[in-house]
Amino acid sequence: MEFLINFLMYFGFLFLVIIGLGQIIQQQKKEKINYLFIFSFWGQGLFVLLVSLYTSALYPELYRLIIILIPVAFLFTPLLIMRYIWLLSFRYIIKKKYFIMFLPAVLSFVYCIYGLFPSADAAAAGYIKPVVFTDPAFRGIPLYWKGIYVLMSGAKIYLSLSIAVMLVNYYRIWKKGRPFENTSILRVGYTFAFLMCMNVFISFIGDFLSIEFVRINMAIGNFFIYGVYIVSQRQTDYNRMVKIVIHQAKYAQSYIKGVDIDSVKDRLYEIMELEKAYADEDLSLKGIADELGVTTHQLSQILNEKIKKNFNTFVNEYRINEAKQLLVDEPGRSILSISVAAGFNSYVTFCTTFSKMAGMSPSQYRKENV
Repeated sequence: MEFLINFLMYFGFLFLVIIGLGQIIQQQKKEKINYLFIFSFWGQGLFVLLVSLYTSALYPELYRLIIILIPVAFLFTPLLIMRYIWLLSFRYIIKKKYFIMFLPAVLSFVYCIYGLFPSADAAAAGYIKPVVFTDPAFRGIPLYWKGIYVLMSGAKIYLSLSIAVMLVNYYRIWKKGRPFENTSILRVGYTFAFLMCMNVFISFIGDFLSIEFVRINMAIGNFFIYGVYIVSQRQTDYNRMVKIVIHQAKYAQSYIKGVDIDSVKDRLYEIMELEKAYADEDLSLKGIADELGVTTHQLSQILNEKIKKNFNTFVNEYRINEAKQLLVDEPGRSILSISVAAGFNSYVTFCTTFSKMAGMSPSQYRKENV
């Protein structure tokens, strides 16, 4: 039994490293998320290795490796969360708030540096051993090395809570996706993430109860990893399928169900083209929605799904076209006056928008067309 548990724990580490290497040697063109997959697989593998080393006590001479792996374990969490966020949000954007998620990895690295030096403690190798916080042996460990134990356990709760927050955020989308045929893909991915969250949390609880409990739980957790791999191999385009289901789920309970879309579109174009609503600098999504007799959600969805533009782009295209016409028809009129007539309440915004949409400044456009 002891051999089997150790085998399952260490094999989980090797398995994840091999998966990461397999992602590298694939010939197909890689998206940014593929590289994040690679690093998150390796990070997860090193996380498993960390728990395996300190709970099995098979290699006490590798205590420095355990210390090095602690910041790596904290680093794995934001990589995993970013992987899920990018996968489910369709956009590969690194936001400033993501950097905050790396702060625990930085702080743990600073704390762990001391333990890597030979001068830290001649008996250091004996301090990192399979004990729980409630074990009397833990009380005799020096304060600094107790901190190492706290960090190892902290990496677990950090990962567990981060996954939990992410799962709560996407629960509504997952439920909405149920009417679609491919939701089994999304449900499997969500379920595995939930099981990982629970597995890591139970491992954290085990740090207070029993090391054997932690080891068995980690060995079981590796089966979840194998399950994810099997699913991804059976569905080779797994990422794309998940994105499709998420996209469908966003509109599972459509705001425009029962709305006469064609009538709304016809009236919208009438308001913009005949009544020139865009010339009103205070024009808003709510104002137009009220005029059309629909909600802001309904109008936004019609614009995004049926017209393929968001509200700002839709309105600004009319405003820029009007400005182009005025620049040519009234060559003596100031550009500032034209920007106001077109519906812009800021000259800078007008110039920026005009340059973006027309590919040149208003003055350049006038020179070339008058």
